[in-house]
Amino acid sequence: RTNAYTTTSGYNEGKESLIVTLRDQELNYVMKYKSIPLSAVFAYGTLKRGQCRQHCWPRQAKLILPATVRGTLWDLGAYPCLTSGDEVVVGEVFVFELIDMPAVLRALDAVEGYANQTHDLFRRQEVETTLDSGERLSAWTYFYARTLLSTANRAVPDSQGRVAWP
Repeated sequence: RTNAYTTTSGYNEGKESLIVTLRDQELNYVMKYKSIPLSAVFAYGTLKRGQCRQHCWPRQAKLILPATVRGTLWDLGAYPCLTSGDEVVVGEVFVFELIDMPAVLRALDAVEGYANQTHDLFRRQEVETTLDSGERLSAWTYFYARTLLSTANRAVPDSQGRVAWP
């Protein structure tokens, strides 16, 4: 599938333009970063663009792409949580330079209540994301580390079997 967005760059005196599809740019970038261990983070809730914690990213991502993971999404009211499961959970994968990852993870761990302790709210875990292009990319994400309360509502899949928050 080719994305409708394109970029152009002149490459000779005849002012011909080389059209490079966004999909090709995404694939090239993803292929470059697939060899770097976990230089990406999958966001499924308040850290996504347009959500209340979008400002919590301490570094600028090199690329932000729509992606999915397998799991079960729960609505806890003010924020969602992810647990193990087989549903297709919709979110965004933020790809960073490897040098930025320690600062990114330090900031997000604080936001998500993760300190690698038994009382943590979330735990950071590696997941395999699937991009719209079909490419797979490993990323960090945060799984709920506590017992779900009875007030938690399981997100209902749409007609295509995908779940998203909000």
